[in-house]
Amino acid sequence: MGGPWPGDGRDSPYKDPRITGFELSEAERAQLVAFLESLTDAEAKARPFLQTPFCPDEPDTGDLDCIVVEP
Repeated sequence: MGGPWPGDGRDSPYKDPRITGFELSEAERAQLVAFLESLTDAEAKARPFLQTPFCPDEPDTGDLDCIVVEP
């Protein structure tokens, strides 16, 4: 991390004062972790062509459409 206010941003003078921290019980923490882990798609992680909508330098995506980025 770099810049004049590295870290999680709590010391940044530009942080909105309405943003505050919060406490979680162990049960709430476990529920949040379980929810976030449920969003993980192992199939997408295992197939590189599902990880980005942009075409690779040498497209090998089969019939899937991808976004060509011109340099």
